[in-house]
Amino acid sequence: MWTTCAESEGGRSVTAPPNRLRYYMVAFPAVIESGSEATLCTSLLKPNETLLMTIYLLHNKQSRTLLQERVEEEFHHCSQFKAPQVEGESVQEIRVEVRDIVTAINGTKQDNKGNRIGQWTNVSSTGLIVQLSHELNPEAPEGHYKLEAHIGNRETRHYFKVKKYILPRFEVTVKTPEQQSVGEEELKIELCAKYTYGQPVPGKALVEVCRKFIQEVVPKISPCLEETVQMNETGCASAVFNMSAFTSPEFEHDLQSNLDAAVTVTEEGTDISIIKSKHIELSDVICKVEFFDLPKNFEHGLTNFKINTSDHP
Repeated sequence: MWTTCAESEGGRSVTAPPNRLRYYMVAFPAVIESGSEATLCTSLLKPNETLLMTIYLLHNKQSRTLLQERVEEEFHHCSQFKAPQVEGESVQEIRVEVRDIVTAINGTKQDNKGNRIGQWTNVSSTGLIVQLSHELNPEAPEGHYKLEAHIGNRETRHYFKVKKYILPRFEVTVKTPEQQSVGEEELKIELCAKYTYGQPVPGKALVEVCRKFIQEVVPKISPCLEETVQMNETGCASAVFNMSAFTSPEFEHDLQSNLDAAVTVTEEGTDISIIKSKHIELSDVICKVEFFDLPKNFEHGLTNFKINTSDHP
């Protein structure tokens, strides 16, 4: 006789609190004759809750259920099963699963005024998860809603917020450099506005670029520039700004090391506007020098090599 004994949680060997451990033992003959009747004995101790115990016979990626028992108290049972017909010797595996059975879940859903708008009673599951759904009325009032679930003496709550979602009439994309050198003369911002079905949006765009102060201890006016541009036939436009407006030797250490760009596109005929923002990092590197064909060893006197320079990275 070969015997297996295990402690597990949900059919898996784990480290768990004592009240979550399942103590079970399964015994069966080590050698079973093909096609004969065999005895399977099972014990489950200290269940502490309603459990589902399932024993499978596994072979060649196929499984056969030998026993499935709903257990609420200590369990000892022996049963007969017929061994499969095989040719020659065959080594097969016994698998044991012990899982929670969630029983008598009572759930309610309340709106923002405490009114009950949904309820589930005596819901059961042989797994660890119960999935339920409730479709809200399209005219459901905005506000905070509450879900409650009662499992025996246990109770849990979850809150969520309902608010209106309005599909944007059109989408705005803005293209800016990720990093801009303070040594560059111009900053170019490109933008496009398209309807959700792909057609260009007629109208205009207000493009504003600011470089804010780090701390507003003493009120200062942040350097800002703005420009209004007309959208072309493709729904796109661009604006160019002079970088000198955002550099100040007097306040350079008080200014943030980035630019904030805000684009407001207004649709022609409806005056519906959508705002898109971008963050542009500033670099104080105004010149880049690269050396080529350097000698491997340094020698006194004249040395030949090549230099490549650029105004900015």
